[in-house]
Amino acid sequence: MKVFLKCLSLLLMVFSIYSCNESEDEFVDYGPIDEKIIVDYLAKNNIDAQRDSSGMYYYVDKRGEEDTIPEDAFLDCFVIGYTASDDVFYDRRNTMVSFPLSVQTKAWKLGLSKIGKGGKVRLYIPSALNNYPNNIVVFFDITVVDYNTDNYKKRDEALIRAYLDSTGIEAQRDTSGLYYKIKKSGSGGLIPDNSMIDVNYIGKLLNGNVIDKGDNIYLELPSLIKGLIVGLPKIEKGGEIQLFIPSYMGYGMKETFNNNDVLVIPASSVLIFDVLVNDFWQL
Repeated sequence: MKVFLKCLSLLLMVFSIYSCNESEDEFVDYGPIDEKIIVDYLAKNNIDAQRDSSGMYYYVDKRGEEDTIPEDAFLDCFVIGYTASDDVFYDRRNTMVSFPLSVQTKAWKLGLSKIGKGGKVRLYIPSALNNYPNNIVVFFDITVVDYNTDNYKKRDEALIRAYLDSTGIEAQRDTSGLYYKIKKSGSGGLIPDNSMIDVNYIGKLLNGNVIDKGDNIYLELPSLIKGLIVGLPKIEKGGEIQLFIPSYMGYGMKETFNNNDVLVIPASSVLIFDVLVNDFWQL
């Protein structure tokens, strides 16, 4: 559950490239180390990049259209991700990827705000902006072919409604775009959104493929995907709910693989979670 319910990142693919010799208790400020890695790489490759106040460096290869990309945009892009040693860990230079910008890292949001439709930007990202410790510095070249601000929400809405119609399930719609059916309300008061929860659950794709399941799993609600954060506080202890989660409230464009490198959750997937809340405690 923890593997699937916490928002994953493309950087997970490169995590094994780096290792840490320091003990868990020893604090290391990677800011200056990351800065040197990036600056040395830029100097070596004669790249005249600019530094954002966040610590990220960026180079605009092509500005594109005048209007900048809004944070609620759904993007069609070509992307390559690589390390300071030029090892490529993500290659979509010839295969377009589509995703909502809202689910991406702070670095991507900052970098893509520098260009418009048709633009290309190179991002040189320190570990702090990727939410990973141990000096993981990664680079991305991103070309934005097109974007819109509502089509992906309409697509997910249509997929969920079609599923509900085909199965005869009567669900309510939250203003966020989440659909839900309360099977059992529970008792004792609604679940606070800052709770530790004890749950039984099963998560599936629209095609019925099970992505994860478990019984008596303890999780911190604030650390989960947005669809669960919004949905679970609608019930009480002992309550049971079925959630129909649009991709932008789930994992967005992120692909999730199991331990055998088999794709479990494709990019831009609508999810279904059946959850029974055994108990909860406010954090």
